[in-house]
Amino acid sequence: MLSNVTSAAVASALPLVGFIAWTGWFVRCRAAGSRRPFEQMPRPAGWSLQTRSEAILLEITILSIMAVTFGFLFWVLGMNEAPARSTLTLTGLITSGGFFIMAATKLKCMANHNLGLRGEQITGQYLDRLSSTSVHVFHDLEVREPGCKPWNIDHIVVTPEAVYAIETKARRKPLTRTRSGQNNHEIIYDGKRLTFPAPMGSETHGIDQARASAKWLSATLSAHLGESIPVKPILVFPGWWIEAIGKGPVTVLNPKRLSSLMRNPKPLIPKRLQSAIAHHLYERTRIDLSA
Repeated sequence: MLSNVTSAAVASALPLVGFIAWTGWFVRCRAAGSRRPFEQMPRPAGWSLQTRSEAILLEITILSIMAVTFGFLFWVLGMNEAPARSTLTLTGLITSGGFFIMAATKLKCMANHNLGLRGEQITGQYLDRLSSTSVHVFHDLEVREPGCKPWNIDHIVVTPEAVYAIETKARRKPLTRTRSGQNNHEIIYDGKRLTFPAPMGSETHGIDQARASAKWLSATLSAHLGESIPVKPILVFPGWWIEAIGKGPVTVLNPKRLSSLMRNPKPLIPKRLQSAIAHHLYERTRIDLSA
């Protein structure tokens, strides 16, 4: 029996061990045989979501291999141990099922990350078109504060008139028109809350997040540069029509309207200060590729 168990364990573990060994060998060989031709780059839009999705994909791969491995292990044991075949088969099904359920949960999370990634990339494309010698665009500034869960500011735009902190939210749309008459592609903003088509309901989460990001960025820039730097919060929803029936502390719009909002900015920020802000943000949003 011991030899059967050992043989089954070794045979079922080979795919997982082989995958891990090959991955480690590949990474080491590539690192030892060459180096990157560049050492740093600005963060592209959605960089944090992209790295999270890649990490989740690796977790899904490992969980799927574990599910197949344990399923095969208990199946082999059941074939060789007839008296306990039912128990071993049931154990294998439960174990494999548990790994598959974990993988499915991760898959749903990755799908949400990918939707958010596409939304930030769409907004980033509109913003990058505004980039010039007087308009500076940055993406994905990570914020890590002691005692707080890390978060990121999706986009920051520095113009001669103002500094903008932009939060992108990607939301799926219902397929049919709601009974209330609200279009299925429409978000109603009354200055305090966002009302989505049924059955999505209303919320303030995006508004609160945009305000918090702008407040943090203003405090950080002001402390670093020694001057008061106000930051305007903006919340955008790619692919949605925003029906604004009231004004609030946060501007809510479709990213297509960002160009009209920032077109022909008034020279309210001195060039010296604008350059200092842009330099600080570049240092905070660049990716170190030298490792």
